[in-house]
Amino acid sequence: MDLRSEATVEAIPEDIIDVTSDKLGRQKFRPTGIRREGLGLSPIASVAASALRKAGCKGGLRITVSSQIPIASGLGSSASVLVAVASACSNALGLRAGSDEIASMAGEGEKEVHLRPSGVDVNVALHGGVVLYRKGGPLERVKCPEGFGLILGHTGSPRKTGDMVKRVADLAESSRDLFEIGLRSLGDITARMSQALAGSDMAEVGRMMLLNHAVLCLLGVSSEALNRLVISAITSNALGAKLTGAGGGGCVVAIAPPGKEREVAEGMGRAGGTAFIARISEEGARSWTS
Repeated sequence: MDLRSEATVEAIPEDIIDVTSDKLGRQKFRPTGIRREGLGLSPIASVAASALRKAGCKGGLRITVSSQIPIASGLGSSASVLVAVASACSNALGLRAGSDEIASMAGEGEKEVHLRPSGVDVNVALHGGVVLYRKGGPLERVKCPEGFGLILGHTGSPRKTGDMVKRVADLAESSRDLFEIGLRSLGDITARMSQALAGSDMAEVGRMMLLNHAVLCLLGVSSEALNRLVISAITSNALGAKLTGAGGGGCVVAIAPPGKEREVAEGMGRAGGTAFIARISEEGARSWTS
């Protein structure tokens, strides 16, 4: 999306990683033995510590981050911030790190946030665009129609990844057949959605989004607030809508015919969501030095 995170990094002589976030305040860490205190800013410090090790530098880093992306919303905010931090640390320390190294450093922080991240969020933040992910396979870039827009509706409650993972795991144990049907359906739906995007068939993309959301409801990861925003989007002329991320809270993403985005956003607003419009961006991370 064309929502951005920004990081500014300065090398300092003190043996400290000093992190300030526009959303999470300020914390200081030692480069070795970073302590995780309720998550907070420790993932950012882990990325910085990884950069310091790669550069073989003594001293520390002063880091300032800001982001346009709501946190804990299923929109990849952590990956966006961590890619920005990894890129800025590379600049500040003269590492000249390539994209694989940036992804590896950002991944250090993502492991703290998501435990076993797929790498999709970091890849998209780094390179931009849209990708298709299959477990165990390479990421495939998907062509999208030019000017393709998304309407995002935030429920106001954070997503609950741990709760949702447990709920799905319980379903897999108690109703294995139903769980397997759901997984196969999600794979088929995603493949059809990818083909529809490549062919600019947005009506089909919308249908697949709704079908995807229905299956996710069956798997138990939706919520009353998410369902309310999906329904409000559809009754406001959206082509399709679905929850995004782990579920349980966070955001709904919808698509609409050209010129109808604002109407859909207003509909989700009336249903209690905070709605905004974003565009697909083919540009990923960019760096500069002052």
